[in-house]
Amino acid sequence: MIGERVFLAGTSLHLSVQALALQESRRAHVKLVPPHGARILTVATPQQLHVFTRAPNAPFAARQGSASSSSSSRPPSVAGSVTSLAHNYLPAKFSSSLVTRRKPKGARSSGKGVPRIPGFARGGGVDAFGAGADRIPGERDEDEDDWGGRSRSLFAGVGRAGKRVRWTRFKVILFAANLVLISYALASLITLLLVYFRVFRVSAVLLTANSTELLLSTLASSFLCFVGLLGFPGILLNNRPFLAVYTFFLWIGFGLMVVPGYLAYKRRNLNLDGKINQQWSRELGAEDRLIIQGALQCCGYFSPFVEATLSATCYSRSVLPGCKSQFLAFERLALERFYTFSFGLVPVHIGVIVCALLCSNHVTYRFGKGMMPRAYRLKQEDVALIVDRYARHVSRRVLFPLLTVAQSTGGAIRGGGGFSNPGEIFVWRQQRPVVFIRHVGERFEH
Repeated sequence: MIGERVFLAGTSLHLSVQALALQESRRAHVKLVPPHGARILTVATPQQLHVFTRAPNAPFAARQGSASSSSSSRPPSVAGSVTSLAHNYLPAKFSSSLVTRRKPKGARSSGKGVPRIPGFARGGGVDAFGAGADRIPGERDEDEDDWGGRSRSLFAGVGRAGKRVRWTRFKVILFAANLVLISYALASLITLLLVYFRVFRVSAVLLTANSTELLLSTLASSFLCFVGLLGFPGILLNNRPFLAVYTFFLWIGFGLMVVPGYLAYKRRNLNLDGKINQQWSRELGAEDRLIIQGALQCCGYFSPFVEATLSATCYSRSVLPGCKSQFLAFERLALERFYTFSFGLVPVHIGVIVCALLCSNHVTYRFGKGMMPRAYRLKQEDVALIVDRYARHVSRRVLFPLLTVAQSTGGAIRGGGGFSNPGEIFVWRQQRPVVFIRHVGERFEH
């Protein structure tokens, strides 16, 4: 039995393998000398040499058949974690603590730590919605939505990263939709307040005959104004809980908005004449009739002799006509305008709701809360499986070619270590290097 030990001191990987001689009949005594400063990380038994030289598993191999061939050699703790999504999770999605070191004490604060891995991309930022971009934000992303006592501008200004804050297109759409919402809510509320203040000539008739529709319309417009005012802080401060409540209240406002329109449509189109007769004779009092007679310039219901309220202009010999025809025409016009305005705002309000549903969670470029999903969090078993796959990949691409070169030359393998550049490997024979292997990208040249 011939002991063979291979030390690979490439970029950061050092392996030590002890195995049987591949061809004992050749008596090729190969002495493998470790480089200065090399560390032994993995020692393989002769029975494990075949396992190390098999094809790697996905995602390091293009073939899918190798995954099934290596399932038998997988530890029980690792084999039970195949349902985890962390196996295929990209390192660029990991927490920033994995890729940055703490700033040295005494160093001036620049807001960024020392990069642990050069070129290791972080997610978030204004390009997070680009093709292939990362989603987990970094420490200095300009779209951080936590206050933490920091001074920030509500509108487009300079963020904590020193860069100009940029709004997402979703935030712009949501802001415009909320402007539309509060515009028609304020317009309707102001109109109703003018009616209550009796600015219009027919305000008294509306307050007397259509008090129910006015009350419900005032409630709906006031609530929608409140919802619009609630949405602006959530949009400007990137507060997703506010926007969630805002979206829910939009549905309540939608219900309050269509109720007066439904009641007005039902009253106008279902026997309005009979309802007017009942209202004049049973629901309206003497003062209410007097208000309607004075506003519509009429006297009595059919004539001054039928259910009339005496006044300076309405008496038995008055020449004023009855109030039924004018009152009926007025109610038809007023009720039609009620439900036309109410139902006409339905498509606009539905559009506001759709914008809130689609855009309220994307007011920043950060995805969600910037936390690693539970299915992608690394556990001990996941790390073991990833390391096992990577070891198979390296053994297939690096270790097996080195064993072949050493066997064919009958020399010793020495890695970079302390006497050569990292990533360079020499095959020595009789104290002289006979083969030079250099690591280039993912392959070795010699």
